[in-house]
Amino acid sequence: MLHGNLYIQGTGDPKLISEELIDLVNKIHKQQGITALHGDLVLNKQWFDKFTIDFPDFDNNTDSPYNVGPDPLLYVFKSLSFRLHPSLNNKITINMTPKLA
Repeated sequence: MLHGNLYIQGTGDPKLISEELIDLVNKIHKQQGITALHGDLVLNKQWFDKFTIDFPDFDNNTDSPYNVGPDPLLYVFKSLSFRLHPSLNNKITINMTPKLA
């Protein structure tokens, strides 16, 4: 059990896929002995300079893969996007784009 925040520093690996994410969670659980978190999950996206992240698209087609800018927390080549919304009752709503069955 971790009493405090768990910090994850993104480094911009575009090949971060679900199997590697599962491996990371298993390492946190098995090697560090963390089975529960009594704190916040803090995702740090400060790996790149701001000007590289906000670089303009080549065109106005923001859904095109070639318009994906560098992101320290890039996941599966940014083919999936997640938005986490905390609520007052200590629950989190996760919205994913595109929506999967």
